[in-house]
Amino acid sequence: MTSKLIQKGAGLIAVLGAGLVAACGNSEDTLGTVTATLGGDSYTGVTLAPAGEREGSASYTKMGGLTMVNIQAHDLETGGLMDNVLSLSFSLMGEAGSSAFFEASLSFWPEGMSGPFYDSAQSGARVELELDTLELGDSGRAKGTFAGSVCYQAGFYSEPDLGNCRPLKGSFDTGLVRFEQ
Repeated sequence: MTSKLIQKGAGLIAVLGAGLVAACGNSEDTLGTVTATLGGDSYTGVTLAPAGEREGSASYTKMGGLTMVNIQAHDLETGGLMDNVLSLSFSLMGEAGSSAFFEASLSFWPEGMSGPFYDSAQSGARVELELDTLELGDSGRAKGTFAGSVCYQAGFYSEPDLGNCRPLKGSFDTGLVRFEQ
């Protein structure tokens, strides 16, 4: 039950963070990249650096012994900053160099937050995450790979369509901004 709440909370933070990025401007300053395949479709997106009042789209926050990392990639080729957003969130216990993740989630928002989306929360498959680099500090960094399954969901309050799930796998290499609460 606790891991489901953490997973839902991390997903909500990722979605809200993506909304903050869209609301605060459209800069092409980037922190890094995410490449992936969703089903047979390829995806390339960038993580956005903080600019003005806009938060960065790759961040981490610490709460006691828990560290939550949110990486949101934006496909700037779509013409809309919030279209084709891929989000990876994961949580760690302990310090970055000595702990393994215990929870990870993936989501893909092809039409932004107002349209249907794909989410790993109820896919029945664990998101696999391999971290090559995780540095937390004033100028943090995360590099690694992920793989999981995401299922179609018509809206926030609708049930996922477990008959319409797609594999999602890829890699990321991005700077991380510390998010202060």
